[in-house]
Amino acid sequence: MGCKGKERYQERLQRLFPHESKAIQRYFNVIDRLLRVFSDPHGPPKSLLDRLRYVFRHPVLMKYHRATYQQMLNGITRNPRLQAALSAHCGNSGLPPERASAFLCMMLLDHYLDGAYYPKGGSAALRDALVTTLMQKNAVLKNRTPVTGIHRSGAEFIVTDRFGETFSARTVISNVDPLIAFRQLIDPGIIPRSIKKRVARLRPSAGSFYAFIGTCIDPAAAGLTDANIIHFEYTDLNRTFASIAGRQESDPFPYYFVTSPSLKDPDHRHAPDGCYTLEIISGLGYEHPFMPWSGTRSRGRGGEYLRLKNRIGMSLVRSAERYIPDLSSRLDYVEFATPLSNEYWVNSFSGGNFGLEQTPDQFGPGRFCNCKAGIEGLFVVGAGAISAGVLSCMASGVWAADQAVEFLG
Repeated sequence: MGCKGKERYQERLQRLFPHESKAIQRYFNVIDRLLRVFSDPHGPPKSLLDRLRYVFRHPVLMKYHRATYQQMLNGITRNPRLQAALSAHCGNSGLPPERASAFLCMMLLDHYLDGAYYPKGGSAALRDALVTTLMQKNAVLKNRTPVTGIHRSGAEFIVTDRFGETFSARTVISNVDPLIAFRQLIDPGIIPRSIKKRVARLRPSAGSFYAFIGTCIDPAAAGLTDANIIHFEYTDLNRTFASIAGRQESDPFPYYFVTSPSLKDPDHRHAPDGCYTLEIISGLGYEHPFMPWSGTRSRGRGGEYLRLKNRIGMSLVRSAERYIPDLSSRLDYVEFATPLSNEYWVNSFSGGNFGLEQTPDQFGPGRFCNCKAGIEGLFVVGAGAISAGVLSCMASGVWAADQAVEFLG
C-alpha cells in the first residue's frame, strides 16, 4: 500500500481509514519532527557536547530514542489495522514492531517515501563502480584474503592477513562485523574498557532464508510490478514474527518478501529471453535449523544439510504461490541460501541478516553510529555503524573516510 511521496501516502491512508484522520495527522507530525533530526545540517554528533546540543535542537529525541516502534504507534492510535498498515515496512528492520527501534523504522519509512531505487545492472553494479574507482586511484585490492589480526605498534596499526602478510597504516577503516572485529581481530590490549563493555552487550540480528529463482513465468502477467510484495499472515505483525520461530520446516511462511529484478531493471539481461528472475526472502529467527552446520565450509556440508535446505526452500516457494501460481512446478533455476551463507560469504556474526540487532538500545549511541572504534585512527563502517541497509552502509563509509582524512591532517 506504499506509494512515493509523503503527501500521497497520507492521502491514501486518509481514504483507507477515514475515521482515523486525527491519528494519521499525529503520525505525520512525528514523521516531520524526526525527519528534521535526520536532516540536521550539523550532521550526527561527534562529541558529548555535540550530543547535548543535538538533543537540545531536537527534543523529540528524548521522547523516542529508547522507544520501540510499537510504543510509538500505541501513543498515536489503537486501531490494529491502521497499526498494521503503518508497520508494513518493519520487515526491513528484521524485527517486529514491539522490538524494533522507532527511529530505525522512521528512517526506513523516510527512505521509501522518497521512492525506492534499484541499481541498473543489479547490486553487482555498485561493487563494480567501487572497484573501478579504487583501481583508478591506484588502490591495491586483494580477494580471498581475510584479515586475521589488527595490532598497534607505536603510531601505526599492523594488519595481518591469513597468509601472514602484514600491512602498516596510521588509520584503519574496518568493514568487519563489530562482533567479529572486536572479539576476534583487534588486539584486546588496545581496546578501551568502555568499548569492551559495549561489545559484550551487543547482539546480532536474526538470520534469513533466500530463494533466487529463474523461471519462464512472466511475473508481470502474474500481477507483479516493479514494487515489492511484503506478505504478513496476520494483522498483528508481532504475532506474525513470533510464529516464524515456531513453524515447522514444511509449514507455510507467515512472512516473506517477493521482488523481481527483471521487472525492476528490464533493460539489463538478468535472465535469458523469455525467462525472468525472482527473489523471495523470509526470516528464520535466531535459533534456525541450520545451526548444527555453523562454522563449516560452504558447499561441503553434506546431503542432510542440502535436503533440509531444499525442503525449507520449497516451502518458501509454495508460500509465494499465493501471488505467483504454479511457481513450484515451473522453476528453471533455483538457488537457496541460509543464514550460514551470510556467515560464510559475508562474514556476518551467526549469519545475521542486518548486522547488529536494531533494537532501541542498539541504535544510535548503542552501536558505532559515529564510526569511531574508541581507538585513535581506527574507524568502523558497515551494518554495525549507523544502521543496516545499503544507504546507511555507504554513508558510514563516506563519513569514516572523511574522519580518517581529518585525522591524517
